[in-house]
Amino acid sequence: AMNISVQRTPAITTAVIMVAVPYPGALPTETEVQITREIEEALARLNNVDFITSTSMRGSSITQIMFLDGVDADTARGEVKDLVDEVRSELPDIFRDIEPSVTKIDFENSPLMLVNLTAPQDFDQRALKEIAEEVQDEIEATPGISTTQVFGGLEREIHVDVNVDLAAQYGLTIMDVRDALSAVHAELPGGQMDTGVFDYQVRNETKLRGVDDIREAIVSQQDGRLIRVMDVASVRDTNRRLKNVARIDGNDCATIIVYKESDINTFGTAAAIREKVKELQQQFPFVEFSATRDTSEEITVMFRVLGSSFVFGAMLVLILLGWTMGLRISLLVLTAVPMSSAIALIASYVAGIPISNMVVFSFILALGVVVDGAIIVSENIYRHIERGEDPSTAAKNGINEVGMPVIIADLTTIAAFLPMLMVPGMMGDFMGVMPKVVTMALFGSILVDHFLIPVLAARFFRKRPAKTIESNVTAHLGPLHSILMKAYSIILGWALSHRWAIICCSIMALSWAGITFGSIGFSFFPESDRGQFEIRYELPLGHSIEQTIAAAEVFTEPLQEIAAENRRNGRQELVHFVSAIGSSEGLASRLENDPAVGPEFGTIMVQLLSPLDRERHEADFIEDLRQRVEKRIEMYPD
Repeated sequence: AMNISVQRTPAITTAVIMVAVPYPGALPTETEVQITREIEEALARLNNVDFITSTSMRGSSITQIMFLDGVDADTARGEVKDLVDEVRSELPDIFRDIEPSVTKIDFENSPLMLVNLTAPQDFDQRALKEIAEEVQDEIEATPGISTTQVFGGLEREIHVDVNVDLAAQYGLTIMDVRDALSAVHAELPGGQMDTGVFDYQVRNETKLRGVDDIREAIVSQQDGRLIRVMDVASVRDTNRRLKNVARIDGNDCATIIVYKESDINTFGTAAAIREKVKELQQQFPFVEFSATRDTSEEITVMFRVLGSSFVFGAMLVLILLGWTMGLRISLLVLTAVPMSSAIALIASYVAGIPISNMVVFSFILALGVVVDGAIIVSENIYRHIERGEDPSTAAKNGINEVGMPVIIADLTTIAAFLPMLMVPGMMGDFMGVMPKVVTMALFGSILVDHFLIPVLAARFFRKRPAKTIESNVTAHLGPLHSILMKAYSIILGWALSHRWAIICCSIMALSWAGITFGSIGFSFFPESDRGQFEIRYELPLGHSIEQTIAAAEVFTEPLQEIAAENRRNGRQELVHFVSAIGSSEGLASRLENDPAVGPEFGTIMVQLLSPLDRERHEADFIEDLRQRVEKRIEMYPD
């Protein structure tokens, strides 16, 4: 169990391929007509396809192909790429130099966590970006990490602003300046030198090392005079134009998006990242490190909730059985729960099934059936002991009488779950875990009921004088048993005397159930409180990233207000909120048809305390935030 992989949800193995075709400067209508339709017509020749979806947006076309079960993702990607290469000749001429991207969607290659670096307000954001890149290299070396992406911060860029009029006086153009800098900033082979002992390879390194080197670079020579870059242009050491901005709790930061590999132990990898961050904190004491949207924390909360339900259910079983059957039998019955779970965990490890929320849910679901079988076997063995048989003989006779019915009961339960293995697509990947885990748990229950419980009963029970008590349950309930049996006899007698009334009530109940069935509504899972949610907003096309940053305050200011109110009231709900403004495709979902790419898009990721550690539900927090945001929106004119 310590070596088994841990995931938040079951792995999805359905083959999904995405074709991304950039078309710089094109409108969505132009992209649809000139690219998307051509791609769709070519992909129509694919076999074993479930469905194809396409999105035409400004500057690009996105097409996603979902295949049927059993299709290998690598093979599907090869087929899609071949068809896309065939249709390239029918696309605009610009695509002779632009390669369409054909990628396999890996659902397991998802962000493990966000590592945020925050520096003092007067700290150079360009230096912060360089530190983030160093941290990125350290994190990528951690086992279990596939790749990382730096988001936010400023990046150094040297601007050479050519004075066109001045350059024209020397008969130069912008291309002449560019070619001259390219020729200087290069490593060229200089041949070789043979000394008779060793052959030396000679290289000519003339790389530019700074702004002064760029200014002194020679562009041309005219009438014995050297024309340098500084004669026709100004050179500035500045920053690259902002494409994305990252902020944590309203402060500028650099965020590293950490992606995990598939089939890894999420807890172990996340712990290794946190240890690495602690080491880096000592290396850069002036930078504050923080980890947000940690998947391992979400899994911990999930296991805390499901685990507490598991323990609470076991305690109720112990209390109920101890009251009705005695403490010794109740303890004997409860041994079936951990032993069956242990057998199922070992089988899961051998079968390569990672622990996930569906696995834990399946364990809880099988708990009732496991306890039922253990009760039947334990009670029957105890009944033989009360007849005066020695524990060893009672264990043999007890399991011989009920062993086969218990096996058949478990097998019928397994048979009810097995059809879920035939569910196709992503739903099958998700729900197919349940019958596997339930089957393994119930097979473990069969082993426990037929071997462990009889052995424990023969070892720890003692021989008793024969009793005439009807059952162990009757003895422990005492007078309450008589009251319950009397009430049951009265109700049963009335029902047998008024059969038509019972039949009419049953028909009315079924009719009412059929009427209300259509109005109940359906959902794959009920609304859950994960302690995380996202705010996504979009400005009209053409807005700058500076305007998008300013618009984010409509959402961040209410969050800061809520945090301040919580501090005054002595409670805490909000942990962090991270803003990703601009090209946030690194944070987009793998199946988004319209990923938020561009300066007019913004995403705010809010992290709350664990549901077990706060009073308000996530839905109530979101409603409070929504009302505050609406008030601010009303303050601004249309």
